[in-house]
Amino acid sequence: MASNWKNEIANALAIQKKLTLAHNAKSALLRGKEKSIPEKNQAEWKRYKSEEYLPLSQKIGEKIAYLRANVPEEVKIEASKIVKNNKVSIAPTDWSEKIALLEASSTLFDIKDEKSAIVAKESDKVSNEISQNKLDLADITPTGEKVELPPDPLVDWTSAGWTEVDVAANRITFTANQITVTDLDRDEEVYFYRDYDADHFDGFSHDYDFKEVTGGAGWIVAPWCLANVVNDEYHFYVQYSVSLSCHLDNHVLYICNWQGRVYSGQAITRGTQYYVTVARSAGGILCTQTIYSDASRETIVGVPKSVAVISGNKYRYLYSMNSWNSSHGGYATDALINNLDIKEALPITRSQACIF
Repeated sequence: MASNWKNEIANALAIQKKLTLAHNAKSALLRGKEKSIPEKNQAEWKRYKSEEYLPLSQKIGEKIAYLRANVPEEVKIEASKIVKNNKVSIAPTDWSEKIALLEASSTLFDIKDEKSAIVAKESDKVSNEISQNKLDLADITPTGEKVELPPDPLVDWTSAGWTEVDVAANRITFTANQITVTDLDRDEEVYFYRDYDADHFDGFSHDYDFKEVTGGAGWIVAPWCLANVVNDEYHFYVQYSVSLSCHLDNHVLYICNWQGRVYSGQAITRGTQYYVTVARSAGGILCTQTIYSDASRETIVGVPKSVAVISGNKYRYLYSMNSWNSSHGGYATDALINNLDIKEALPITRSQACIF
């Protein structure tokens, strides 16, 4: 059972990496010498993403989420032994076993646990690389229904219905399509949200742009959340709330399900502009965060990250910014959040709130 799990997770991660490389190669081919994909190639790009890349990415993401949620006990025991002083030292030389144990170890520790900061030794990194010949061994077959990607307007943060809670005062300012976070710390309750009424969000695909302007280890902010309660993100964490968050901590942007305290993150660089998509199919068991380096969302940074969710979960409140009020000061920093696109028309809700 343990060996089967290790092979499956290593193969699934290789397939995910292969999909990312194919995605970026396709966009480069269609882009040619242009900075973005020209109009004449837009139809082919949309077809490729909707008919080939997105169905496969969703399928393999669900597989990875299932495997991460079902690590055999013997693998958990083995993986726990490799974490010591934030270093990884694994005796086996087989690449798939190393990748599997690293992946298993990432599921064993809480996001705030210092042991979760796993760093591979230089001697381990070569064996953990997924080379082209290893990718070629991971076969993929196109399946799945066509995904439509219709154009739609950006969310206007100055429109009626958005509520600012800024107890610290002046930590956020906003225009129609930009939220500026200034000197936000971990002892302040600050969030910006809208009530879309009960069970509004089930299947969704949300886009936003994000830049960490200043900040270091220990600084936390959530540029996107869905929840069924109104509070800061630390409350979601403590109460195991039915909620999803994009959660920046120590230059890693995580996708988090606080109900189960499961998470998966991608390292980002302070001062660099990123373009993020968060998606879940209706009734799906997976929420996926994909980070791009370009506004047209053609080039993926790292690989998409996913967390398992309960299929029946639906969400009411959308947050475009949220703080982590854990009563620990000394971590103030700045960020920019832009261009939220939730792929739907502005709703008329029963509880229209006012900005104050």
